[in-house]
Amino acid sequence: MKHRLWHIIIFLFSCSTQWLQAQTTQVLRYTTREGLASNSIYRTIIDKKGFLWIAGESGLSRYDGRIFKNYFTTEGLPDNEVTELMIDSSGTLWAMAFRKKPAYYNAKKDRFENSDT
Repeated sequence: MKHRLWHIIIFLFSCSTQWLQAQTTQVLRYTTREGLASNSIYRTIIDKKGFLWIAGESGLSRYDGRIFKNYFTTEGLPDNEVTELMIDSSGTLWAMAFRKKPAYYNAKKDRFENSDT
């Protein structure tokens, strides 16, 4: 009985390792060529709607799985260099620019706002 149990364990282990070897990891690489605002990235975050926000040296990008939408000072950011992102308890996205006041994303206006704007 002990011998048979050992064979079953070995069989199950060999099946599981073959299954694991069949799994592949897909790596996607995006740059400014694909529409990203910057090739130098500081932070990323996913919001409650599933958008991927990417903070970089030259702007902020929102990715919906197909295309990038970029945000700069012309869209209300206090500076194009966004070093940090966070989502507060109400689900609001905040962008922190280098040495500037934080700005929050106003989805209705599709732009960023802070006390200066």
